[in-house]
Amino acid sequence: MFAIATNLLTTKHSRLLPKGRKVFKVFLEKMNRNKLVKFRVTGLEKLAIENRAKNTGLSVSEFCRNTALGTTVKSKFTAEEYEIYSTLTVFHKNFTALSNLFKRKDPSLSNEVSLLAKQIKSHLDKIK
Repeated sequence: MFAIATNLLTTKHSRLLPKGRKVFKVFLEKMNRNKLVKFRVTGLEKLAIENRAKNTGLSVSEFCRNTALGTTVKSKFTAEEYEIYSTLTVFHKNFTALSNLFKRKDPSLSNEVSLLAKQIKSHLDKIK
């Protein structure tokens, strides 16, 4: 992004832009994005773009912008980490269901299982 933006400095509008790498970077971060770029894709391509954006933790707009500007976009999780995260999510749901089943018969066991489900959920929230 900085390389593209520095090309602006050599144009006739360079007098309007702030000088200095740090100042210019802050200027770019505070710029309003009010121009719209549209492009057409198939339904399958749209799903693939949305899926890749979700895996990187970016919005679709940020993902497309970064990809188009040549920024390397890395996945938020590796395949193994994603599998572990999915497994933890399943465990959380299962322990919550078990806790609800035990509420009437053994409240103390229900509380322990509920506590375990909450601990798993807190770890999942930290990973996000």
